[in-house]
Amino acid sequence: MTRRDGGSASAELVIVTPLFLAWLAAFLTGSEVLLARQQIGEAARTGVEAASSAPTPRAAVVDARATVDSELAHSVPSCGSPVVTVGVGDFVPGGFVTVLVSCTMNVPGVPLVTTSSATTVSARAVAPIEQYRVVGP
Repeated sequence: MTRRDGGSASAELVIVTPLFLAWLAAFLTGSEVLLARQQIGEAARTGVEAASSAPTPRAAVVDARATVDSELAHSVPSCGSPVVTVGVGDFVPGGFVTVLVSCTMNVPGVPLVTTSSATTVSARAVAPIEQYRVVGP
């Protein structure tokens, strides 16, 4: 190593380290959002399963909401109050039921650079109602 090259490694480290840390923070934030989407999708799926097996449209709405709330109760990142919309307009044998779950959750930002930001994640699930089934009013 010659005298002219002295200090170049530390200069490179000073430039590369913040870039690497910013990339790592963005990667972790993106992972949190993907995890949230997966959890919301699973909650919508279990909610529509509960709704499709209910005997009446009113029971379908109650069952779907209770199932989604139970599914998201201990989710990480936290979903404070999910909005659950249950579509029972075609709740007849051979019809279908729809559950839409939407949630606004706080996703941590890059430390010391940004603050936490709210991200809305939603998922929709549809399930058929059995053809040879008795459905109440």
